[in-house]
Amino acid sequence: GSTVLAAQRPRSAAAAPGSRPAVRNPVLTKPQGSVDPTEPSQEDLSLLHGIALRYMRQRQIILDMTKQGGRVPRHIDSDFADLERTLVQLLRVVNKCFFQRFDDKQLQRLLRA
Repeated sequence: GSTVLAAQRPRSAAAAPGSRPAVRNPVLTKPQGSVDPTEPSQEDLSLLHGIALRYMRQRQIILDMTKQGGRVPRHIDSDFADLERTLVQLLRVVNKCFFQRFDDKQLQRLLRA
């Protein structure tokens, strides 16, 4: 019965009867200096920051133009669409688990909200 199960278990799990086996958290036990491929690089973050600033400035310019009753020039509108597509791609790099659930149109709507 229990002696057979105890013999099959690793030594650390059978150390004390009634105690819970030690569970190691892989996030907390990463070796120092190792690079996690799921985390964005510093270059990605700085690029995201720069593109996000340009996007917000361009968005504010477009909102001001439409508020004043003027039309948005085509080159500004196409530049804005390019910035939006670039920002969507960079957002996926920042948090792959979360942003992979959305398609491009949903992320663009998220940005505009």
